[in-house]
Amino acid sequence: MISAINEISISYYKLTKTERILAKKILQKPVVIVDNSIASAAEIYDVSVASIQRLAKKIGYSGYSEFRFSLANELKNKESEAGNARNPMSQIVDGYKDHIELLRDEKYYTSSRDIKELILGANNLYIVGLGGSFYVAGYLEHMLFYGTRSAHVISEQERFDYLDEIATQGDVVIIFSVSGAENILKQYEKDSFKRKGAKLVLITMNEDTTASSVVDYLVVLPRVPLVIKDSKESEIFIDNNSVYMMFIHIILFAFRT
Repeated sequence: MISAINEISISYYKLTKTERILAKKILQKPVVIVDNSIASAAEIYDVSVASIQRLAKKIGYSGYSEFRFSLANELKNKESEAGNARNPMSQIVDGYKDHIELLRDEKYYTSSRDIKELILGANNLYIVGLGGSFYVAGYLEHMLFYGTRSAHVISEQERFDYLDEIATQGDVVIIFSVSGAENILKQYEKDSFKRKGAKLVLITMNEDTTASSVVDYLVVLPRVPLVIKDSKESEIFIDNNSVYMMFIHIILFAFRT
């Protein structure tokens, strides 16, 4: 049986804005589903019955009954770990562990091999880290340097605009952006870099990014959205750089094989 909580987390960026609001409510209080009929749950969550039905089907269930049964089993299995469940550190570690495990999927190793070939064939290699992902870009550049492959790290948008001017035939641009770099890449024509013979690689955690039509190669990694139960905040999104780091090491492994 699939994990309802994991499925909601993994599918979060596939959901509409309204569905995300409901998803957050379920993550915060899944017992509402377990202890109530769909009509009562809808009333407690202040949503429509149809909204719950749509969300259940969107994350892989046949309907409310199967969704409810899955959640009930999941919560029951966690009862023995109640002490740890109240411990924020355990929630963070378990959240990372569950999502990093998803990197075992063969598609990520296939992507790492493809990116390796692009890196090896690049005339000039530029690595862009947007927001907190700048540190990831620097880490990849650092690790590639030990493999004698030089790269240039780009961060601010102004420098990215400059990159659009200097990119030439055979250059490769690798972009790290959790949200999908939409705000920057939407400024460029679909063939802006392609006209010059440069290739764009986007490594993101947003499967629905509109920037996917602009880039030459897209990798969507699992994001780690966690709800820390003891926190006063309604939701805490844990930094995802650790998932990026793991994928970088998969790329580095591809260089050795």
